[in-house]
Amino acid sequence: MEATCNAFVVGVQTYYTPAIVFIGVFCNLLNVLVFTCTRLRSRSSSLYLASLAASDACFLFVLGLSWWSDNFGDAVLKNFGWCQFLLYLSVTSGFFSVWITVAFTTERLVAVRFPLHRSYICTFSRAKIIILVILALSLLCNLYTLFTTGKEDPKQGFVCDMKPQTLQYLKGIFVADLMLSLVIPLVMISIMNTLVVQSLVRSRSQLKFNVTASSSNAETIMIYSNDSSSRNMESIELQDEKPEVSSNVPNHTPDVVQRCISSSKRVQRSVTNMMLLISISFLALSTPSYIVRLLIIFSTKDEAEKNNLKCVQKLCMLMYFTNFAINFLLYAFCGKAFRQCLVEILMKMYKCCVGNVMKCFRCNLNK
Repeated sequence: MEATCNAFVVGVQTYYTPAIVFIGVFCNLLNVLVFTCTRLRSRSSSLYLASLAASDACFLFVLGLSWWSDNFGDAVLKNFGWCQFLLYLSVTSGFFSVWITVAFTTERLVAVRFPLHRSYICTFSRAKIIILVILALSLLCNLYTLFTTGKEDPKQGFVCDMKPQTLQYLKGIFVADLMLSLVIPLVMISIMNTLVVQSLVRSRSQLKFNVTASSSNAETIMIYSNDSSSRNMESIELQDEKPEVSSNVPNHTPDVVQRCISSSKRVQRSVTNMMLLISISFLALSTPSYIVRLLIIFSTKDEAEKNNLKCVQKLCMLMYFTNFAINFLLYAFCGKAFRQCLVEILMKMYKCCVGNVMKCFRCNLNK
């Protein structure tokens, strides 16, 4: 069973990993362009999403180098210095992505549950500060990889693996990484998602009630206005006033206000739905790899059972890698504004490419 599992995993990794890397890096770069070079850049949430996309692209780039080294024998990861740096970059990117997701979820919670405070809490400058703090903590918390990785093997030479003298700290390192990269974010995101969904259900019920109440009030005002106009027709005519102006104002004002409120709420609801999908996909794709890794480290089973778990762990890691490439699909699925801005970016890229090709063609003709 172990040989069959390993053969299956190797076959999947050979084709799935480069596909995820190529598609994921390209899509994440598109995400960065959409959130920073279009009208979406004015939103504080776009700064979180652009940072998340850049971090995911960085993680996938390192994954691609690792895959290339394993399959084509490149010596990048077999050199002292490069091994530690690339591993540090990978771990830091993963850590940063997790806590950016937490920060984005927190901002959405504030925007949904405390809408009156959103304008001065969920600001662009505050988002920049939070992102810089998360980046600094990510860089500091993962410095251990620079000192615990890289060993000399008599047969294979330099190996990009844990140093033998640091293996005794492996369980402690893993528990700390598990708490900071999964357990604490998992608990926080789950609680905040529950509160957000609860607020959305409550606001939707309140919105239906308000629409019904405003419709009733509009009808009452219209009846009162018509009755008042009929009783005071003579005085209105003597003053040369237009009765239709005064009667139309109370009719259309509630509609205009309602449309403005509905438009604002649609934008916030779209961003909130995007947040829910991102956080749920993160939990679904990241949790299995940590659970299986926990079973491997603390398992008391024999070596054969552990090898089977390691094979399952490799499959779970493919799910974990998918988490860094899937956000583009989530944005395109639930964000109408994102789709519109994406089309604008692609059209600009197309025109730029066509323009450059035509320019080169004219230059060749002139020669």
